[in-house]
Amino acid sequence: MLNNLYQKTIIDLNRQPHNFGKLEGFTHSAEQYNPTCGDDLTVYLKISAGIIDDISFDGDGCAISRASASLMTDALKGKKINEASDIYKKFYSLLDSTSAVQQDDPNLKNLTIFSDIKKFPSRITCAKLPWEAFIHASQNRQ
Repeated sequence: MLNNLYQKTIIDLNRQPHNFGKLEGFTHSAEQYNPTCGDDLTVYLKISAGIIDDISFDGDGCAISRASASLMTDALKGKKINEASDIYKKFYSLLDSTSAVQQDDPNLKNLTIFSDIKKFPSRITCAKLPWEAFIHASQNRQ
């Protein structure tokens, strides 16, 4: 069962994450830290006219938090803030063991690889960490 959690995509995104590094000219940012496992990520946003023109992240984290951040940046780039907030809510529902989120929801794209993480409650916070940083960043103009 653990092999399902650390599937190839998660491992690959940990090794070579998308949109990794401090974003030049960012307008918003926020750092989130998980004291339980030591994950520490910062999300950077470049927002204009209510649209996420660019997004990146940096920091140290486990394979799950880095993969989640990587796929999050892919999913949110180019979205309006309210659309991104809806995707955030759908992702959280995907991780909720009582929720029946549609696996084929086009807004979740590759994020459904995290649907099995609900079997590992201690790892859910790892997957949520970059999303929490995104929500805080979207509200914190630099």
